[in-house]
Amino acid sequence: LELRDPQGHWRPLTPWLKEISGALPLPDGSGVAYSVAEDAMRQRNWLVRVGMASTWSSSTPPPQPDIQKPQSLPTGTALYSHFSGSRDGDLLIQGDRVAGSGPIRSSRPFLTLIRSDGSTLHLDIAAAGPVTLLPGGDGLVIPEGDGLALQTLPPMRSRRQFLPGRR
Repeated sequence: LELRDPQGHWRPLTPWLKEISGALPLPDGSGVAYSVAEDAMRQRNWLVRVGMASTWSSSTPPPQPDIQKPQSLPTGTALYSHFSGSRDGDLLIQGDRVAGSGPIRSSRPFLTLIRSDGSTLHLDIAAAGPVTLLPGGDGLVIPEGDGLALQTLPPMRSRRQFLPGRR
């Protein structure tokens, strides 16, 4: 992955070691979540944070973005991953965790929310498809077999609404 800086130059965000199988720029511009294929059936999830000054003097060149070292996300090795982000920099990661390096014998679904402050919340929610974090970061859209559910997230009071029908 690369980032175009204010002068129009491309700067690498990630090392060029392996194939990137998925990526999501965080909606607030604070970084990029991505998955790297370890082999045909396994991937690892990473986050690279990017800081950028929002203002600078017109008499000086724009500052270079602060690209931090990629950090492994707390999801372990996954069979697949789906990312969703909020406008506040929260990141939701959904997937199936796999163990070991031999044949895949089993997997465990996971749904992990990493808040912009670095706190992590492991959610025990079953879904029939990709879960989406609401733009405000305060709830989820969860596909179910016969509709969609809207679920609030802590610290809000737990509330769930169901929207019937196929979408």
